[in-house]
Amino acid sequence: MTIFKIANRLIPFLLALSVSAGTFAQGISPEQIASFSSMSAAEKQRLAKQYGVSLTQVGGSEQKTEELPQTIQRIEQGQRIKYQPEDDAEEGLPLFGYNVFAGQTTSFTPIADLPVPSDYVVGPGDEISIQLYGKENEQHFLVVGRDGYINMPKLGPISVAGKSFQQVREDLRLRIKRQIIGAESAIAMGELRLMQIYVLGDANKPGAYNLSSLATVTQALIAAGGVAETGSLRQIEVRRGTEVVQRVDLYDLLLRGDKSSDIRLQSGDAVFIRPAGNRVSVEGEVVREAIYEINNGTSLGDILRIAGGLKSSALKSNVTIKRATDQGLKVFSRNVSNRSEAAFKMLAGDAVFVQQKAKSYASAITLSGAFTDAGRHGFVAGMRVSDLLQTNVLRDDADKNLALLVSTDKAGYTTARYLPLQVVLDNPAHNDNYLLQENDELIVFPGIGFLRCSADEIYGSEQREVDAQSIENVLQKIKAQHEESLTISQVADEGAKENYLDVAQELLRQQEYSQLEKEKLALKREHCGLRARYNPGLVFNRSADELEEEASTRLEDLEDEALMLINEERKSLLAPLLTKLRLQSKYDEFQQIVEIRGEVKYPGIYPYSEKLDAKTLLAIAGGTMESTYRQQVELTRLSRDQGRLRLVHTNLKLTDQELIEAKLQPRDRVSVFQHPDWRNDLTVKIAGEVLFPGSYAVQRGETIKDVIERAGGLTEYAFPEGAVLSRKSLKEKEAKELQRLRESLKQEVASMALQKSTPTSGLSVSPVEAIRAVDQLSEVEALGRLVIDLPSALASESANNVRLENGDELYIPVHSDTVTIVGEVQYPSSHVFEKGLSYKDYIAKAGGMRERADNDRVYVIRANGEVAVPKNSWFGAEIREGDTVVVPIDAQYTDKLSLFGSVTQILYQLGIAYDVIRD
Repeated sequence: MTIFKIANRLIPFLLALSVSAGTFAQGISPEQIASFSSMSAAEKQRLAKQYGVSLTQVGGSEQKTEELPQTIQRIEQGQRIKYQPEDDAEEGLPLFGYNVFAGQTTSFTPIADLPVPSDYVVGPGDEISIQLYGKENEQHFLVVGRDGYINMPKLGPISVAGKSFQQVREDLRLRIKRQIIGAESAIAMGELRLMQIYVLGDANKPGAYNLSSLATVTQALIAAGGVAETGSLRQIEVRRGTEVVQRVDLYDLLLRGDKSSDIRLQSGDAVFIRPAGNRVSVEGEVVREAIYEINNGTSLGDILRIAGGLKSSALKSNVTIKRATDQGLKVFSRNVSNRSEAAFKMLAGDAVFVQQKAKSYASAITLSGAFTDAGRHGFVAGMRVSDLLQTNVLRDDADKNLALLVSTDKAGYTTARYLPLQVVLDNPAHNDNYLLQENDELIVFPGIGFLRCSADEIYGSEQREVDAQSIENVLQKIKAQHEESLTISQVADEGAKENYLDVAQELLRQQEYSQLEKEKLALKREHCGLRARYNPGLVFNRSADELEEEASTRLEDLEDEALMLINEERKSLLAPLLTKLRLQSKYDEFQQIVEIRGEVKYPGIYPYSEKLDAKTLLAIAGGTMESTYRQQVELTRLSRDQGRLRLVHTNLKLTDQELIEAKLQPRDRVSVFQHPDWRNDLTVKIAGEVLFPGSYAVQRGETIKDVIERAGGLTEYAFPEGAVLSRKSLKEKEAKELQRLRESLKQEVASMALQKSTPTSGLSVSPVEAIRAVDQLSEVEALGRLVIDLPSALASESANNVRLENGDELYIPVHSDTVTIVGEVQYPSSHVFEKGLSYKDYIAKAGGMRERADNDRVYVIRANGEVAVPKNSWFGAEIREGDTVVVPIDAQYTDKLSLFGSVTQILYQLGIAYDVIRD
């Protein structure tokens, strides 16, 4: 017989191995078992592997084991009954305990390590293992027959059914010892018999189950898939014949671990699950929120204990019970600390809710802002602000000028008072050392005090050593300005430092900042207080490249950014208070707030306080800025006039007397203006062929000529005709134009693709090629070049001597004596300038034009960026040093699409200027 024929006969047998215990008896016939047993070990292994079955499941192992028939897989997928309320809040409370017994039988997996109790009653189908040793060495596995006997070699039939295992073992030991001289015995139970048990009533899967003869009530429940939600966990009966032999309350097992009622079943027993009894729900501050089944007479205290007891956060004095009655819902409140109230009897459908204790502070003081231990602190009657600050440390960056004390009365009305913090700390007898009340809040604002070092202390030692050439440049500039003969030692002399400090600073500002060592700089910032609690990534963690820029190494810039972040922290501190003040305002009164705008360190909205004047508000906002205009401060007041609202403006001078006399009212606004002539420093950069290239601070109205003179003038190698002026505003405009052009060309490509799809279009250009051409624009960097005539600008006050803007970059290249030919020529190249040659002569030097060149649109890009069209301009064919002759592609040659012409023209013009600067 082939393996395939055997497999076909045994397929039902192998499939039966995976079914539940309840269907096992119907799945395998004796013939199938015999066929499988007659196979060789290799055939068994191959067949078992093919069908995913372990040989231990089929009995292929030579060794006998004690075997129980079922393994329970807990919690059947898709029929899970929730136990923990957090599993799914939307489904409400879970039914307590039902998921513990939910499961299903999966296979007959051998379990050989379960001990057999001494009182186990032996019956037909059990196997007894007898090991003889001594004079006789034999092992026998004897199965109890239907008549209750086992047949022991040399001893004959022996009756064992109906006896306990302990009794059978003792009887066999004595009989062997008496009848087999010199032999001793070790007796144990082998495979146990199966018995049929009925699980009926409100089970998930009621029916008859073949279970181990050691099975208990809970194992039978698990085999039946657990108790249905309609069934009771507290009213389960074990029926043997016509009698109820055991009543089971599973709450004893679940809550106390008492399994005394979980008895072993006997063959033919019926486990009957009654319908669920009365149920109540328990929610809130208890250990286990759930729905519980109660017995008659269960009290409120009983159900709370069943729910695991109260949490420490539970409010014992007010436990509520909702009860549905014929008249409607009734609510009862009980103090469970009182034994008589805890004895309140529960009824079916009651809903118990345990509230949480109040989280609000009954007596505390809140410290907010620049404290090392901000938060809630204990309150002692009679304490003042200075008492509170003696034990609570202020941060280094605390603003000690003014603090804010917020009080709320019993009616919930909130008021604010400002106090001079440093004055109160120095003089506890001061009138503003206010007496504190319960639940007061003291707010101390953060300040800029953590910047303890100068910019030079932070960055000075990180600069490169100045080389000899740089020092010589400094000396040359000093000599030129002062016509003095100076040495290096004189520059280093203490007296000379003052005279030439501006020159040394300019040198360092121009080009002598090095790449900074991050670790070393971090330690230095830490020491100087630049750790930036606020946002180190935004303010102080600068890269080396950024630190090389002048603006990045200036303390003023660090302060500006720090002020901005500190102001954000102030706003977050005041936000809850301002919300309260807005909400508590009434129809007939203004909100208790004031506002300050303009040139102050911390502009914004602040709480109003009685006797508040403009000077105090200015101090709260951190004081004025360097740019403040001191001749005028505007006070704007909202007033009611015959039922109408109007604004009244008052001008003040920035003097202590006027500010103190200006008493503020709710909703007042103070505006501090910037000085009309104030401007931030403008910086331009000059590079290339000047004596002192670098960055220069300029004022409004300075021109190219002015800055070049400050830079020592042009060198003898300078090529002013090729000067490149790059401007930020033009660069941004140019970048937008490039983006617009890219979008326009993409639409043109799409239109071309549609035309190409028609048979009569005659187009030969692939849209893919066109897209590649458009994509070249994505690689182009906008330069923002402003075309200038530098020789003319330096010679006279002509229009070419343009005024400089902040961020301008001027590059003056080395003198060029070449002419470059690019585009559609045979060999794009550069040639030595020869006076008198025309553009056609230079094209001829490059091998002449290609077939697809556009002869009518040849143009020349001058060294200064101007574009000349030789054929139509008075420039004629004159070629100058540094010029570039561009021979564009013929747009007609490429399917009449101007795409390529547009792209190449842009690339040529931008690329030439870029190459000049890069070289």
